Amino acid sequence: MKKIFFFTLFTLFLANEAKSEEWVEVSRAANDSMTIYVDVDSVRFGGGYLYVWRLTDYLEPNQWGTMSMKVYTKFNCSSNTYQSMHFVAYSEDMAKGEADTLEYEPLDWESPGSGTMMEQVVNYVCN
Repeated sequence: MKKIFFFTLFTLFLANEAKSEEWVEVSRAANDSMTIYVDVDSVRFGGGYLYVWRLTDYLEPNQWGTMSMKVYTKFNCSSNTYQSMHFVAYSEDMAKGEADTLEYEPLDWESPGSGTMMEQVVNYVCN
């Protein structure tokens, strides 16, 4: 019952968030194979954390045929770490086309590697 409630709540949250997306490019791979955007309209604060949707847009489909992936991400700006919470894969670029919500538990907290695209995302979101 708890899982059904959480899924329903998350689905409603996704529906509301999808209406107000303003993607800002934050990082681009050197070979242009992928670009990461942040939805500045989705930024929320709570419990000492910052929550935001990020979008990875691929130049070519990845091994699962995904052209873009939205990830709801929790940031701990005091430790420069992040936790990927929810994933939605899309068949087209920029979160368009057929959507597939992936059922995962939130991933462990991660520290972005120095000089990585995610380091640029953390720096953008937290500063």
